[in-house]
Amino acid sequence: MTEIRSIEINFEAPIRLTRSQEKALHLLASEICRHYEATHPDRIMWPFGFGAKLLVHPAMLSDDEPIPFDDCVLEIECAERERYETDRPAWSMLRRFRPFHGATARSTDLTGRVIDVERE
Repeated sequence: MTEIRSIEINFEAPIRLTRSQEKALHLLASEICRHYEATHPDRIMWPFGFGAKLLVHPAMLSDDEPIPFDDCVLEIECAERERYETDRPAWSMLRRFRPFHGATARSTDLTGRVIDVERE
């Protein structure tokens, strides 16, 4: 498959995600990031932004302008950087993140099992 930078899902009618569906999306993004790390051992990637889509970068606004969001779009941002010597190896990482509703979850597969990332 061609390398991709974005995944889009468009619904013909408005939908409402359940808490478990939001958690599943977070876990899927985390699994994709872990796979990236396993195949790029000198890099690190993690989901860091989850919520309404930001329409304008805040640096482009004046101090008194409100930051505009599109509340009809759920966006998950993933960050990537070089792995530092102080970082643990990708294959031994279990990241923690805070889902949209505020519950704490561990990086697991969609059945709830912790996944051991194997080095490739």
